[in-house]
Amino acid sequence: MKRAACRSRIVRQAGAALATLFLLVSACACGPAVSTPEPTVSPTPIVPSLPPQAAGRTYHISSSGGDDTADGRTPETALQSFKPLPRRFEPGDRILLKTGDVFRDSLLVAGNGTEEAPILLGAYGDGPRPRLEAGSRRQVLVTLTNGSHWRIQDLSMAGGKVGLFLQVVSAGNRDIQVRRCDFENFYDPSYTFATTDTVMQSFQYRIYFSAGIWVGGNLLSEVQAATLLDGYTVEDCTFTHCAVGLGMNWYYPPFHAERIRNVTFANLRFRDLLMNGIELRQTIGAVVRDVVIENSALAPADDPLPLHADFGVAGLFFHGVQDLELTGIDIREVHRGDSPDGCGIDFEYCRRVTLRDSQVRNCDVSAILFLDTPPGMPLTPGFSREIRIENCLFERNRVRVYTIPNVDIDFDFYSRNPRNEVAFVGCTIRALDPDRVLNVTNPSFITFTDCTIEALPEGESQGEPSP
Repeated sequence: MKRAACRSRIVRQAGAALATLFLLVSACACGPAVSTPEPTVSPTPIVPSLPPQAAGRTYHISSSGGDDTADGRTPETALQSFKPLPRRFEPGDRILLKTGDVFRDSLLVAGNGTEEAPILLGAYGDGPRPRLEAGSRRQVLVTLTNGSHWRIQDLSMAGGKVGLFLQVVSAGNRDIQVRRCDFENFYDPSYTFATTDTVMQSFQYRIYFSAGIWVGGNLLSEVQAATLLDGYTVEDCTFTHCAVGLGMNWYYPPFHAERIRNVTFANLRFRDLLMNGIELRQTIGAVVRDVVIENSALAPADDPLPLHADFGVAGLFFHGVQDLELTGIDIREVHRGDSPDGCGIDFEYCRRVTLRDSQVRNCDVSAILFLDTPPGMPLTPGFSREIRIENCLFERNRVRVYTIPNVDIDFDFYSRNPRNEVAFVGCTIRALDPDRVLNVTNPSFITFTDCTIEALPEGESQGEPSP
């Protein structure tokens, strides 16, 4: 392919199902290299020492050596199960599970800590992280309802519908932090498509998809336009064989732009997902950094009830998110399964977004979708604005594009609304076909500056992406 350094060009494209499309590109032959750091999640679960307790009561629980008639105040007088625990906890309380033990009952908790005395759900002792393990695919392991100032850390959760369900359904919840937890095998195949008010109020809709962590719940009329959670952090966690890693529902019926505020997702690793790594909706103020996503839409080979991803697959999915910063994102492979997507990142009706120092490689469909809300949907009609993509690598995408009648989506970047506003700056795009990098009907809204667009070498276009 011939390249022209630092000059503008217009690539005119014709599609069988689309009108003539134009792409305005300012191509530079010297695009910068992209270095994406690996997350530093420790492969060996180590439970750090707990800080001194400022207030509250401690509950020790050991499934292997506890006694429910004991008081649970010390490791020597640990409880055996969750049954004696109160449902509501007070500032400074600690619920500590013994390392190396396995717990198969569900844990239901509520209550508010304070900034000085948060409530802790964690571990005590030496050895592997305590493991909460579901007995059925419909089980939710931990449900926290309407809590503030919680610390959930150093746990392993496996199986069931959801590992950690943050059921926030009232206004004013603050500061929930999850750290150093592992989530595995949350891929219950059942879900209910929410088409009626009755279904919207069902259990399936409150949780909807199976996930490692899920934020959701049914809303009362007085909080339908309220912020439900201000301050939500997930750091140093892994998600393996999950339908969705970090998920969130729509909070039907009304769309509210500030359903959640001030989100931080950092140092996370997702592997062998069935659908999406992260789903975030109706949020203002989010930082996502140092995230690796490998292999989406892949069910385990021995799974007797594989989930079919009818609703689409994306490494990262953002709907109605504003003031979003993404840094150090490494999306290595996203398959489409039975869905029409299979993209690296899906932005839908997002505002003021920056994606930098990241890479998206080897996706079945587009590296990035820029979508508005389809006509007839009750949520957020509109398009994306002020999206800036800096110093990123996009390589060998559109490997196995889904065919939609009368719609041509076979592009590295696909924008459904001609008014989506996106600026690519200093990016490298190594494409299977450089003439199908972007579909667009108005070149003034999507621009490329100081970017390199090049064809993959012939042999490499059929093999694995370069390291």
